[in-house]
Amino acid sequence: LKTAQQFRRELEVFYDGWEFFVYGLIDEGIEHARSLISGLQKAGVTRLITLSGRTDYLFQVFYPKLGLAHDIECLSVLDMASRVRIDRPSYVYAGSFRTRYLGQSEKINALTPNEQEYPHPLSEESEPLLKGPGRVNKVTLRQKPICAEHLLVEFPESCTQAIFEDALEYIQLSQAEQLVVMEPWAYHELQDRSPTLNAVYYLQTLD
Repeated sequence: LKTAQQFRRELEVFYDGWEFFVYGLIDEGIEHARSLISGLQKAGVTRLITLSGRTDYLFQVFYPKLGLAHDIECLSVLDMASRVRIDRPSYVYAGSFRTRYLGQSEKINALTPNEQEYPHPLSEESEPLLKGPGRVNKVTLRQKPICAEHLLVEFPESCTQAIFEDALEYIQLSQAEQLVVMEPWAYHELQDRSPTLNAVYYLQTLD
């Protein structure tokens, strides 16, 4: 990673406010976002390095669309990486914000290159599986979601479990030896629902 950055250690963890918009609290969400941006600017923050696709999307795309323009440079940690280390057959899970909203699928595939790869005979056209020593799937915007990337309120557990099992079934079809997970919500979901699965959080694999 390119780490020539100066960090502000005194800043606390902040909430990005996405759930306000998910559940229709638009005015409250805008007020929260305005306060958040103002607080970061007053603290002297000029660059925000994001770890999740959700925060990346909010600051780069969503907040400006709401008229909340700001001069804080938003940089994904993936922009600072030269590659993702994969030393065994691995399924790469990127999450909906990175694939659907930010269009980072090709960037992620480029960070996880395969010297050799062959089509998997049982894969779906919308999300090709591969046979090879490294990444065993092609990340696309139609990647099966493991879970929602926000707090669920009064959502049926049966639906949550069905979504998880559908994704897990396809992941297991790839015969991957590990999952490289680029979305914190999905990583925690895997830890809770399938703790024996070999899931690695992507920050451990970046060069």
